Amino acid sequence: MHPRPWEWDVQSYLRNSPKLKAGHLVLLGRCGEDVVAVARLEVTARENDCHVFIASAAIDLDHRGKGGRMADALMLQIRETAVEMCRESGKSEILLEGKIHPGNLPSQAMVTRAGFEPLEAPGLNSYEMWGVRFTVE
Repeated sequence: MHPRPWEWDVQSYLRNSPKLKAGHLVLLGRCGEDVVAVARLEVTARENDCHVFIASAAIDLDHRGKGGRMADALMLQIRETAVEMCRESGKSEILLEGKIHPGNLPSQAMVTRAGFEPLEAPGLNSYEMWGVRFTVE
C-alpha cells in the first residue's frame, strides 16, 4: 500500500511533484545539508488581488510531531514569500489558499495556526479549500 500524499517524506514529495510552470515557485527548508521542508506555490496577479495557491507542502518525516515548529516556520516563509511576490506585482490584497484532505488533521492544524479557515463545506472524500485573505502593509 502506498502512503497517503501527506505521509511522504520530502524526498518522495520532490520525486513525485509535477513539473513546474511559469508562476510556480518552490521553497526549500534546510537543516544543515538536509532538505526538511518544501512547498510549491502558484502565484497569479489578478485584477484586484494576488492569488497564491499552495499546491503542496511537506515536512520531512523526522521533523514531524515535534510541536509544529518546522511546519509553522514553513507557513511563515510561505506568507512572507506571498507578500514579496504580491508587492512586486503592485497588489496590496492577498488570497493565500490551498486544498487539504479531510483526513489530514496535522495539515489542518498547521494552517489553522497560520490563520487559515475552511472556505467551503467539508466533503467526504475530496480535498477541502482552506485560506486566508489579508492586506499587505
